[in-house]
Amino acid sequence: MELKAFVTNLGKYNEGVLCGQWVYFPIDEDEFSEKILPDIGVDGKRYEEWFITDYECELDGVAEYLGEYPSLEDVNILAEAVESWDEDYAQAVVDVCGFDDIINYDENGFLFVEAESDADIGEYYINETGMAADIPEWLINYIDYEAYGRDVRLNSDGGLSSNGYFVERI
Repeated sequence: MELKAFVTNLGKYNEGVLCGQWVYFPIDEDEFSEKILPDIGVDGKRYEEWFITDYECELDGVAEYLGEYPSLEDVNILAEAVESWDEDYAQAVVDVCGFDDIINYDENGFLFVEAESDADIGEYYINETGMAADIPEWLINYIDYEAYGRDVRLNSDGGLSSNGYFVERI
């Protein structure tokens, strides 16, 4: 997953001139200060500050999380973290826990289930974990997948989002 941002010269922006460019993150600090900033007119004399006017990333909420005035380090940390994540998987984690879990954990730290409801969660746990093998065939039709899935969700450190259900692995 990519993260790019439109880096803008703050001084020129305040003068009514939009001067900036799209930058893919993560980016080396030297490249940012020696190439990107001079390209947008941030010279350290007349124009000293930059800010971000737009973000493009498959994850919703990046702009709210980083804001207009993030440090280069914060943008790079998030960009490095999202590079290895699947979009739906990452969005589910962000929806339930927030961006800190994307940065501090990797995909292997979570179980992700493509689920839209408690019934989907219950069906996954019963059928995919081998529990169904212990249930007599005549009793399978009487399982309340929704109730079981709700109990799993409420008794775990996970959550249901618009992209699926996830739970932190123990």
